[in-house]
Amino acid sequence: MTTLLGIFALILSAHAYTWPDPKIEFADKVLYQDSFLPSIVQNCVQRDHTTVSAQWVRLAYHDMATYDAEAGTGGLDGSIVYELHREQNKGVAMTSSLNDLVFFTSPATGPVASCGGPVIPFRAGRIDATSAGPETVPEPHEDLAAHTANFKRQGFSQQEMIGLVACGHSLGGVSKKDFPDIILDPKTELVQFANTHQFDNKVVTDYLSGTTINPLVIGPNTTTNSDLRIFGSDGNSTMKNLASADNFSKTCATLYEKMINSVSKGTNLTEVINPIEYKVLNPRLFPGKDGSLTFSTSLRLLTQNPKRKITLHWTDRRSKGTVCPTTTGCSVPYTHGRSTLTTVLANKLGKGNMVVYGFEAKVNATTSMSKFWFEVDEGNGSKPIIVDNGGKGYRINQDVVLFDRSRSSLAFGGSSTTGLHRRGGGIGGPAPTLSYNVVVAARGGRKSNITAITYEPGNSPSNFKPIIKHTTLLPDSKLPSIAGFTFYSATVTYGNASLTHMDIIGEVCGKTYKQKFIDAADLG
Repeated sequence: MTTLLGIFALILSAHAYTWPDPKIEFADKVLYQDSFLPSIVQNCVQRDHTTVSAQWVRLAYHDMATYDAEAGTGGLDGSIVYELHREQNKGVAMTSSLNDLVFFTSPATGPVASCGGPVIPFRAGRIDATSAGPETVPEPHEDLAAHTANFKRQGFSQQEMIGLVACGHSLGGVSKKDFPDIILDPKTELVQFANTHQFDNKVVTDYLSGTTINPLVIGPNTTTNSDLRIFGSDGNSTMKNLASADNFSKTCATLYEKMINSVSKGTNLTEVINPIEYKVLNPRLFPGKDGSLTFSTSLRLLTQNPKRKITLHWTDRRSKGTVCPTTTGCSVPYTHGRSTLTTVLANKLGKGNMVVYGFEAKVNATTSMSKFWFEVDEGNGSKPIIVDNGGKGYRINQDVVLFDRSRSSLAFGGSSTTGLHRRGGGIGGPAPTLSYNVVVAARGGRKSNITAITYEPGNSPSNFKPIIKHTTLLPDSKLPSIAGFTFYSATVTYGNASLTHMDIIGEVCGKTYKQKFIDAADLG
């Protein structure tokens, strides 16, 4: 799900999450905690005489409109990137929206919610298309029979068609540049579907009261008055039901969820993704500077509590628990706690006060670490909570090939800083070249084979395919061996896009060891 996919977002039901699950963790990060994408639609921000949210919703539906429910083909799969040349997808807003979304998975992660609408349950797991879908987006000049048949193919009944069009047209309007045969006034850039930028049912109530400004209802060209034909196709029965603001909100949430879950046969979506209650962030074990190992990680909680105390525990990998016993382990308290930025979706779900607690521990290099867990004491007299991944513990799979974040570095604009950082900044614009000096520690001699696999998304709608690069690391003579580890390094250079994650693959003494999905946030 690296191109655009997904949409809106989020949750109302429980999700059985077990760490590690990179797909779920990445979705949680962007839906609830990542500040960049949600900030684009924050407060229903306007652009091009409409709202960014309206543009994203249009993009989402146009991408999904290739869906054939009976055949199980098409749907929300990112094929829109191959379809921008089509008349049915015209408009600069389509390209602008894709530029917004080139980093992630979703043409509408939070647009409805950011404009005052409902939260849409989100499931991860969509698969990127590799070619264009059929030209099946409904167009204003088509008659009612064509529209009804088109929506039926997509899996929507007549009543659902009416509801989805009304919900979609609660935001946005019609641009003169894109539809000059509908907007005739040369001084008018865009006519809204209703005289509000917020998500509400004005498009319905104004239609029923005869006061609508919707150009697809009262436009001068009756051929393109498609909303008029669709809204009245059942004698206004559905529209009268949607005149209730509560009914409208609930109906839109249901229909949007159905729309974003329209995926091709064989695509297995996850359960609905809730904010992870106790989220482990970036656990890393690497050689320290004094012959010991350093273990660093963070734990995100969904609420703040100044009385809270959290302790990290771990147990030995070797020596059968004689240094750090299996039951109690060795332990350290958290070193710092900080509030973290959250998205409009998290705020609407009452999860806008997240706190991240950081931990750093010195670990015996010989006995090492096999697993870790946390003890959370809320300071209210209740029994401390053991956070241990459902009783399994958070396991360190291997301690032979380790990404070394402390010795890795970034060259940015001619300067170098400790730790790797992904690039921030605008989407689709120029960016300086980045050089990442990746350092990996291998327990053993200098005959290991170490490879870094880096993943970089495309940086524009015309260059959207991810760049996957394999780089061989060589022994680094500038870094002397320590605690039985030899250091390997290599420089990976990137241009206009941002690194999303990295895998490390190492062959040591005939065995293969892996560190998968090292998040870009951990590269710094």
